[in-house]
Amino acid sequence: MSNSKCRWRAWAMSIVLLAVVALGAFAAMRMRGGDAASSLPSAPVRKGDFLELVGCRGELIAGRSVQLIAANVPDLRIVWQAPGSTAVKAGDPVIRFDTSTAKQNLAEKTAALQQAQASLDQAIAQARITAEQDKIELAGAKHQVERARLEVSKQEIVSRLKGEEAAVDLGLADSKLQVQDAAVGLHKVSDQAKIASLTRARDKAKDEVDLIEYRISQMEMKAPLDGVIIYMQNYSQGWMNAKPFKVGDRVWPGSAIAEIPDLATLEMKGKVEEIDRGRIQVGSGARVHVDALPEKTLRAELMQFSPLPEQYGE
Repeated sequence: MSNSKCRWRAWAMSIVLLAVVALGAFAAMRMRGGDAASSLPSAPVRKGDFLELVGCRGELIAGRSVQLIAANVPDLRIVWQAPGSTAVKAGDPVIRFDTSTAKQNLAEKTAALQQAQASLDQAIAQARITAEQDKIELAGAKHQVERARLEVSKQEIVSRLKGEEAAVDLGLADSKLQVQDAAVGLHKVSDQAKIASLTRARDKAKDEVDLIEYRISQMEMKAPLDGVIIYMQNYSQGWMNAKPFKVGDRVWPGSAIAEIPDLATLEMKGKVEEIDRGRIQVGSGARVHVDALPEKTLRAELMQFSPLPEQYGE
C-alpha cells in the first residue's frame, strides 16, 4: 500500500508540473502577441470597387454587313473599283463593269426598235387609207343599189324592156354591194392582223432595248451603306489560287464581289482562360486595341458569354 501511494503522489506531482509549464507558455505567447500587435502598422479601411484587368485576344466582326452581288448580266468584266479597305459613303460608286459591248448592242437594238415602230406606223396609216377607200367604194355601191331600185320603181310608167333592164341593173348593183362589203371586212381583218404582228415585233424590240438599258444600269455598283469596302475572294482560278477581285477580272452573274460591314455594329469575339471566367461578368467595361490602329483605344462593354466552352487555340 505504501508503494501505490507513492506512485499516485508521483503522478499528481507530474500533472501539476505540466499544468504550470502550460500556463507559463500560454502567458508568454500572450505577451509576445500583444507586443507584436502593438508594433504592426495600421491603416483605415474603406469600402469600394476593386479593379482587376483580364487580357485576351480575339477578332473584330460586324453584326451587320451587306454583300454586293453581281447582277444577272452576261460577260461582266471589272474596269474600275474603289481601293480595298477604304471608307465609302452610301451611294458612292465602288465597282464599274465594261459597258462597251452592251452599248453597242443597245445602239443596234434601238435602231431595230425605230425600224419596227416605223413599220407599225406605216401599217396603221395604210390601214386608215384602205378603210377610207373602202368606205367611199361601199358608199358608191350603196348609191348604185338605190339608183337601181329607183329605176325599177318606174316600171309602171316605162316600157317592159326598160323595166327588165332596171331589174337586172338592180341585181348587179346589189351583188357589187355585197362584194364590196365583203372586201371591206377582209381589208379590216387583214390590216388588224398586220398591225398586231408589227406591234408584237415593236414590243419585242422595245423589251430588248429595256433589258439592255437595265443591264447597263446594273454595271455600276454603289455602296448601300456607310462602311469599309472589302473585296471577296475570286475562285475562278481554283481554291489554291484564290485572290480578291481586281480590275480586269471577269465576274459571273450572282457572285459576291465585295462586302461592306456596318461599323456601328462591330463586335469583338475573344477567348479567355478558364481561370479568368469568374473574374468577369456581363456588363463589365472593356478596352479594345486593334493591331492596325495601335494608337487608338476603343471602349466597349461585355455583352454575353458563349454557352459552350471551346478549346483554347483552335
